[in-house]
Amino acid sequence: HLFTTDMNKATTESTYTPQVTATPTCTPTPAYDFFEGMHSNKAILIDAENGDVIQSLEADVQAYPASVTKMMTTIVALENIENYSGQYVMPQSIYDYLFTTDLSTAGFERNETVTYEDLLYGTMLRSGAECCLGLAYSVGGSEEGFVQMMNDKAVELGMVNTHFVNCTGEHNPDHYSSVHDM
Repeated sequence: HLFTTDMNKATTESTYTPQVTATPTCTPTPAYDFFEGMHSNKAILIDAENGDVIQSLEADVQAYPASVTKMMTTIVALENIENYSGQYVMPQSIYDYLFTTDLSTAGFERNETVTYEDLLYGTMLRSGAECCLGLAYSVGGSEEGFVQMMNDKAVELGMVNTHFVNCTGEHNPDHYSSVHDM
């Protein structure tokens, strides 16, 4: 590069060294807290397309699943009922048991004839304990038999922090899951 030191003097050849500045870097944006303002101490957000965990909070800690249990009740029933239009008569024994609990019901009556579709909707939409028990008795032969099917399904799905003892979500110290498993 040519430059002059004085307008009247000869030019001198020199090399020009540009001043090097650091490449600008972006200031990282803090990760968005999807759980801000949430009142739960356990949560998980999963990308539905690829299964990646986006954010979690105590996701693998065991907790009592309560009515979330009914998701597994529904899955096991759906996989084992051949005819959703088939009919089931609600036995008195379900109502004798429910009389001693504080579980929610969907409103079906003892000895009422209902379809399996009605029992499934009653489980999913109304959190009906009588519907869960009706499905359990019909599909598993008993609640205990159905719960074994639920636990087998949990193992099949890789649910490592889950153990069921009932199909309704009734509180029991041995009945637990985690938000990651669910």
